[in-house]
Amino acid sequence: MTDRKHPTADELSTAIQNRTFKLGSGAQGDVYKIQIGDTQCFYAAKTAVVVSNSNSIRMEGSILKFIKDKLGCNDYILCFTAVLEVNNKY
Repeated sequence: MTDRKHPTADELSTAIQNRTFKLGSGAQGDVYKIQIGDTQCFYAAKTAVVVSNSNSIRMEGSILKFIKDKLGCNDYILCFTAVLEVNNKY
């Protein structure tokens, strides 16, 4: 197993603002691959689903299935349901 680190707040903020590598689109949003440094990446989804909506769990499951099945990513999947902007930081 290789050493992995979670992205810093600044790395996440920069990556989210510069999301340019779109991997797929669906009826509710897009999936992006975001590179952190030379050896680490993560996948993020921008959706129109309201957090805590009864459909949000189903949508998150669909996004994770896409990442796992279509992109071959089976390990190190970090999930979060919202990104909030506070003082120009994401």
